[in-house]
Amino acid sequence: MINPNFSANNYIITDVISRINSSNTPTKIIGGKAANLIVLKQLQLPVSDFFIVTTDAFLAWMPKGIISELNALQNSETPIPKNRNNSLSTLLKQSTLPADLEQTILDKFDQTFAPNCFVSVRSSAIDEDSATDSFAGQLSTYLYVSREQLLNRVLDCFRSNFSFSLLAYRRERNFPLNNILGAVVIQEMVSSVKSGVLFTAHPVSGDTNVIVITAAYGLGEGVVADKVESDMFCIEKHSQLISEQTIAIKTKQINFNRLQGHDTIVNTIKGSQSNAPVLSPGEINSLVELAIEIETHYGAPQDIEWAIDAHGDISILQTRPITTFPCGQKRIFDNSNIVEGYPGITTPLTFSVVRFAYEIVFRNTAFALGASQRDVRSNQSRFANMVGFIEGRIYYQISNWYFLYQVIPGMAKNIPNWEKSLGLQATDPSKYLTQGMQGFFGSLKLNLTLLYHAITLNRRIANFHRIFKQTQHWFSNLALNTMQADALLDAFDQLVDRVIYRWECTTLNDLFVFKYFEMLENFINTTGLGSRNNLRNDLLANQPGMESVAPIESILRLSDYIRSNPTLLKLFQSKKHKLAIWRTLQTDNQHSIFSLLMQTHLDAYGDRSVEELKLEVPNMNERPELLIGLLQSYLITERSAADLNNHMSNVREQAELYTRNNLKNPLAYPIFLLLLKQCRKAVTERENMRFARTRAFGMIKRIYKQVGVQFFKQNLIECPEDIFFLSKEEIEGYVRGSATTQGLKELIAIRKNEQDHFQTKQPEGRLTTFGSVYNNQFPCVQTAAHDKDIHTLQGVGCSSGTVTAKAKVITNPFEAKDFENCILVAEITDPGWVFLMVAAKGIVIEKGNILSHTAIIGRELGIPTVIAVEGATTLIQDGQEITLDGEKGTVHLL
Repeated sequence: MINPNFSANNYIITDVISRINSSNTPTKIIGGKAANLIVLKQLQLPVSDFFIVTTDAFLAWMPKGIISELNALQNSETPIPKNRNNSLSTLLKQSTLPADLEQTILDKFDQTFAPNCFVSVRSSAIDEDSATDSFAGQLSTYLYVSREQLLNRVLDCFRSNFSFSLLAYRRERNFPLNNILGAVVIQEMVSSVKSGVLFTAHPVSGDTNVIVITAAYGLGEGVVADKVESDMFCIEKHSQLISEQTIAIKTKQINFNRLQGHDTIVNTIKGSQSNAPVLSPGEINSLVELAIEIETHYGAPQDIEWAIDAHGDISILQTRPITTFPCGQKRIFDNSNIVEGYPGITTPLTFSVVRFAYEIVFRNTAFALGASQRDVRSNQSRFANMVGFIEGRIYYQISNWYFLYQVIPGMAKNIPNWEKSLGLQATDPSKYLTQGMQGFFGSLKLNLTLLYHAITLNRRIANFHRIFKQTQHWFSNLALNTMQADALLDAFDQLVDRVIYRWECTTLNDLFVFKYFEMLENFINTTGLGSRNNLRNDLLANQPGMESVAPIESILRLSDYIRSNPTLLKLFQSKKHKLAIWRTLQTDNQHSIFSLLMQTHLDAYGDRSVEELKLEVPNMNERPELLIGLLQSYLITERSAADLNNHMSNVREQAELYTRNNLKNPLAYPIFLLLLKQCRKAVTERENMRFARTRAFGMIKRIYKQVGVQFFKQNLIECPEDIFFLSKEEIEGYVRGSATTQGLKELIAIRKNEQDHFQTKQPEGRLTTFGSVYNNQFPCVQTAAHDKDIHTLQGVGCSSGTVTAKAKVITNPFEAKDFENCILVAEITDPGWVFLMVAAKGIVIEKGNILSHTAIIGRELGIPTVIAVEGATTLIQDGQEITLDGEKGTVHLL
C-alpha cells in the first residue's frame, strides 16, 4: 500500500521536487536504482534511510571537454581504449566536486544519519535497472563509507559512468555516449549477517511459478560478485513450499573491516555454521512474502537484493526487473540412467555412433508403436537428437523423449512409469495428454498395438538373438587387419543393417519391463504382501538364462581351477606384474590347458569391461592383464561359483515361500505366478539385450580401431588412437569423398584441447538451455553440504541382506585396488563394474534406479545392494566400518 504522507523531498538534495512530481520519468533526475528505492519506501517496505545526489549535481561536476571526447568515441569504429592514459581518463582524474556541492552533501549527511554512521554509496544511472538493461556490475558501489570518505566516493561513482566497461556496454547496446547522466544513492549501511539475491521467477528456465533465493553469510557483495559460497532455495510461489534446495559448504564471508575502520574484508567461516543452511524456514517465508508484494506492485518478475541483520530484521537493498529471461527454443538435457553406460567424458566418435544408433532405434520404435510416417518425417531433427553432447559428456535430450511419447498415440499416459524407471524428475503428465475422442482412440490404438507386441515379442526377441549370433559368426571371420578403410566402413554398415535396424525389440521389451514392474509392485501392495521389504526384488533374483551373470560365473570357475592347482596358485600369488603373469601363461606349456580356458573366456566375454561402451576404452581382449587382476582378487575373497548359485537360489526360494504362505486369496496365486513369470522374462531379456549391446559395441570398436591403424599408416593422424577424436560422419566423409574438412590432424588437435578443458568441468546432471545450445552457460556440480554428525544414510534397497565391513570408496574403477571383502561405495557404476562387485561384500551407489544394471546384478550376485544414497562418497570415508541393510535400504556409519 502506498503511504500518502511520503515525500521524495526527504531524499533529494537539490530543488527538483516539482520536476519529479510533474514528470513520468523521474529516473532522469535520480537514476533507476534510486527511483526503485523510492517506490519501495512508498510501499512501506523495510528500506534503510537514504538520500540522493541527483543528475543536476552530476552535470554541475561534469568536466568541460568531456562531451567532445564522448562524441569522438561515439562516431569512431575503433574499440574503446582500455588504457588509463588517454585524454578522457585525464579529464576524469583532474575533476573535482564543486565546493558548494561538497558542503550540501555533507550537510544532508548530518541531517539524515546519526554521527559516526556508516553508509553505502552506490551509482544510479538514468537508464539503469530498466526492463531491458540492468547495468548489473557496471557501476561502482562502496560499502562501509565514513563521513570522511564520503565526498571521494561520490566522485568515484560519478567517474564510474565513464569506465571502459560501461562505455563498451553502452555502445554494444546502442546507447548514446554523449548523453550520460548519473546520480548517487547514499544509504544507511545495513550490517548484515546474512544476505543474498531473490528472483521472483527462475532466471534460467523462466518459470514464473518458482522463486529462487541465493543466500550467504555476511554482506551481499559476496553473492553478487560470486566471491563466496551460497545456498540455493527454490520455492513454489503458490504453495510457498521448498521444491529444491542446495546447501553449500561455506568457507568465506564478507564483513566490515573493523581493523581498518572502513570498507570490507573476507573472513573465514568455521565450525558447524559452514554446513548449516543460511536461512531458517521462517526467514525464507518472510522473504517470499516481501518478494511477492514487490512483484505484484511492479507487475513483472523482479531481481531483489536483501539483507538480514544480527537482530533478524530484513532490509530490501534494491529491486530491478529480471532482464536475463532466456529466449529461443527450450531444451532439457538429463544424464539419468545414460550415465551408467557412458560415465564421465567420452570422445566424438563414441558420441556420434551413439547418436546415430539412437536415431535409428527410436524412429523404428515410434513406427512399431503406431506413429505415423508424416509425424516422424516432419520431426526428423528430434529423432536425430535423442542424445546430446555437453562438455564431452553424453546426455539424454529429454525434450525430444517427451516428444516421442506425444507423437505415439495414447503413449503420454506412460510418462510417469518411464520417468520413474530412469530416475528422472517427475513432471505433470496431464500437459502431454490428448483429450476427448482423439485421446480415447489413441489409447485404444496403443492398447491394441501393445497387445500385439505382447503376443509376438518373445518370437521377435528370439529372432533377434538368432540374427545376432549369425552376425557374430560373420564378424569373427572378417580379417580386419587386412582390410582397407573403405571395406571397414562397409563392414560397419552391414553391422548396422543386421543389428541396429532390429534393435527396437529392446525398447519394446523395456516398455513391458516398466509395466510388469509396476503391476508386480501394485499386486504386492494390494494383497497385503508389502510388509516385507524388498519382496519384489528378492522374487526377481537368480534368473535362469541371464547372460550378464555368465562372465562372472566363468571367472569364478577359472579361480576355482587356480585354487586346485598349486603351481598356478603360486604364480597368481607371486609379486610378478599382471602382464608378466599373462605372458608366462601363454609361453609355459605346463599352463596350456588353463591358458586355453582363459582364451575361451576372453572369446566369449572379453567385451565386458569397465566403461565398455566407450569406443576409446580398451576392453579385456586388448588388455588381458585386467583378467589376471580380477582372478587375483577373487582368490582373496575365496568365493566360488557354487557359493554364488547357492546364495542366489536361497534368496529367491525364501521370497517365493513367503508369498505362498502369506497370500490370503488362493485365487490370486495363479495371477501372481503369471505376472511374476512375465516380469522375470522381461527383466532377463533386458539384461541380455544390454550384453548384446556390449558385444555390438565391441565389434564397432574393433572396426574403428583398425580404421585408426589405416589412417595412421597413411600419415593422416598422429597415432591410431586419434581416430576417436573424429566423428563417424567425418571419418566416412574423408574416406568416401564428402568431407568438408581434410586437415584431420588440425581438427584432432582442437578436439584434444577441448577435452582438456572439459576435464576441468563437471556439469550438473540436468541442464536447461534456450536457443543455440552451446551459447548457454552450463552450471557445474557444487559440493553440497552434509551433516557430518549423521550416522544413518537412507537409499533404496534392491538386493536383500545385511553385512558389516570396511567401505572402499571408488572414484576411478581403473585404479581400484584392495576392494576385496569390502563394501564398494561409488557415485555410479557401469556394466563392467560387475567384476568388482562380485569380489565385494556389499554395494552402495549414489545414483541408479531399481532397474539399473547395478540393482539387477546386485540381486543376481546375491550381494546386499543399496542405490540412490545421496552423498555416499562424501559422507562415507574410505576404510570406515559400515553396516549395509539391502532390505531396508539403510547404511549405518559405525
